[in-house]
Amino acid sequence: MRDHWKNYQTRWHLLEPPLRPARDVVDAIVAAVGEQSSNVLLLGVTPELVESFEHLTAVDKSAEMIGALWHPAKSTQVVRHANWLDMDDSFGRYSAVVGDCSMNALQSAGEIDTLVRVVSARLVDGGTFACRVFERPDEPITDDDLRIGIDGATHGNFHAFKWQIAMSLAEQSGTPVRVTDILSRFNRLFPDRESVAEKTGWPMEVINTIDVYEQSDMSLCFPNRQEFEQHFAQGFREFEWLACGTYDLAEHCPIVVAKS
Repeated sequence: MRDHWKNYQTRWHLLEPPLRPARDVVDAIVAAVGEQSSNVLLLGVTPELVESFEHLTAVDKSAEMIGALWHPAKSTQVVRHANWLDMDDSFGRYSAVVGDCSMNALQSAGEIDTLVRVVSARLVDGGTFACRVFERPDEPITDDDLRIGIDGATHGNFHAFKWQIAMSLAEQSGTPVRVTDILSRFNRLFPDRESVAEKTGWPMEVINTIDVYEQSDMSLCFPNRQEFEQHFAQGFREFEWLACGTYDLAEHCPIVVAKS
């Protein structure tokens, strides 16, 4: 097996929403934080969010992702190389914590619960947590749905389609989903990539980004709304969901806003 993030950062330039936050998503997260932007903790090093907060501490466990994506514009933006789950009192407290699909990048439901509690502990009283999530739909995505996604008259982008495969696997086998299984399901259903490219118009180099999953040690979590609410209840009594964006799969990528 190989470290997922060491290879992932080399394909960052080929990613688009939903795998990167669209402008309206970033704007919605900034608006949710509002006047509490004086001291922000970012889960990860998402460039679009780094650019949006002047006083920011970013935390990421991947030295490769930090090396590739961390380009601060101000001296008040700093990064720490650490695991989110290990953010103890030495990290201090923040007026807001933000992230882009950080909850989905964890390895188990138990890790989601842990991170919710850690985030709650890192917030000052009345602080805001705002994070986009990938939410598994209530109606299961079937193999026939996936085939229609290729053979039908209209197509979203490849990354949205890839996440539909992942959400289908999560419904069938439970979460987390090993990314090697996403690759295997795609290769089984669509063994002829040239045909996929011809039918959909997706560039082959974009389709081939799925090969980063080969021999990867990574798993991803795709809870549904009810499961996410059970997780967030571990650290927050009140939270709301914001629908945001018109990009492909946006209907399954809401922003959760919670107050400490």
